Amino acid sequence: MRNKINSLQVGSLIFMVGMAPFMGIAIFALLETSGIDAYLSVLIGGIMGFLFQMCFHVIADYEPDLSLPEKMLKLYGKKIGWFCNVILILSFMIMGISIIYNLSNFIISQFLSETPPLVIGLVFSLLVGFLVSKEIETISRTSLLLFMINILFIIITILGLYPDVQLDNFKPFLENGISRSLKGSFYYLVLDAIPLITILMIPKNTIVDKEKLKKVSSIFYILMIFMSFLVIFLTLGCLGIHLASFYQYPEYVVLKRISFFSFLDRIENIVTSQWIFFLFIALTFFVYSITHCIQFKSKGKILPYIISFTILFLSQIFFKNNTIFNEYSLRMIPIIRIPLISLIIITVMTIKIKKKLA
Repeated sequence: MRNKINSLQVGSLIFMVGMAPFMGIAIFALLETSGIDAYLSVLIGGIMGFLFQMCFHVIADYEPDLSLPEKMLKLYGKKIGWFCNVILILSFMIMGISIIYNLSNFIISQFLSETPPLVIGLVFSLLVGFLVSKEIETISRTSLLLFMINILFIIITILGLYPDVQLDNFKPFLENGISRSLKGSFYYLVLDAIPLITILMIPKNTIVDKEKLKKVSSIFYILMIFMSFLVIFLTLGCLGIHLASFYQYPEYVVLKRISFFSFLDRIENIVTSQWIFFLFIALTFFVYSITHCIQFKSKGKILPYIISFTILFLSQIFFKNNTIFNEYSLRMIPIIRIPLISLIIITVMTIKIKKKLA
């Protein structure tokens, strides 16, 4: 019998998984493409993402007892279905490789500069493998707990940084024209909205209050957009476009300005743990998704560790330094996501046609 979770837990996964690629990846791409108008790209890309929210619910409503890879086999047959599942596995694998490198690099660059990245990666890989082996109920509960902690950190961030925001840093409006903002919105869409397709790994009928799923998922998706807008707005407002573009992690640098009552400062290392939570939950869910694309029924405990370690070692092979990773984020990710986006669209169309013919 499958585990049972509620819509609030699913919503927290939407928020955490959606926010993870923003830190250090999407924010870099947005600053490079949209410049001073990066915050506008978040809003446009977020609105565009509602189209994929609609696709999400169309696929979720089809055969609600099945997970996404099972739906593919049911919809397309064994041969084509397995080909579709290979696309899913490769897509989730690439997402996981990006996340584990970004997580390890962030921790090393800001906290543990003398620690080899492989050591940091091994620690998180073990944690991820353990959490995935406990199945979706434990993953979703952990996600909800970390989400509630993050809400506290978000409030601290807003209260601590808003006095330092300079509105002049947002002038001139549309400095580079609307075309660059639209390009940036596409980056936000493919980097932050598309990974939410992994939520379909959870069969709808395993959600105890599934009738609330559409409403709750929309609320948490809007929260994700608001959080992304808040991060880019505070970063640009406090640092300006030139300083923000200079740093690898400007969203962390700006947290150093948080100070309360003129004596409570240097709390950025506490507040920034929210970014680590985002990345950890996203990596966990990507490994969970790959695991369940490979094995639907059996509950083997070793496979999650194998997948987690494979993702880690591939990240070490592919990304030798930040320059390679930044070029990958800016040039390759939009291209690599094309097969997954195409699969989503084709699947929605196939479901619609099949319903009309039924």
